[in-house]
Amino acid sequence: FEICGKSNSTHRLDAPSESCFVNTTLLIADDGNDRITVYDTKSGVYKQPIPSNITAAYLVSDEETVLAADKEQAILYSLQEAKRTASMQAAVCIS
Repeated sequence: FEICGKSNSTHRLDAPSESCFVNTTLLIADDGNDRITVYDTKSGVYKQPIPSNITAAYLVSDEETVLAADKEQAILYSLQEAKRTASMQAAVCIS
């Protein structure tokens, strides 16, 4: 992959904000391309990217799902289906 805003590469990263490594899978929140890039380091193959419109400050995975979160929301995605499965907005608690 390339990290550059002016490349024509299919797997070009544009404004990556966070990454997560789980076993042989590298996940990258690719904010400039509105996706989570999924790369299998063992086979050297890019898997289907996951469409995402969150600027992730946090990215975690359990090999089946990936959770992307910022200060206002958290979105859970399926790695197998490459799509959103759940989301939640931040709540303000006043005591």
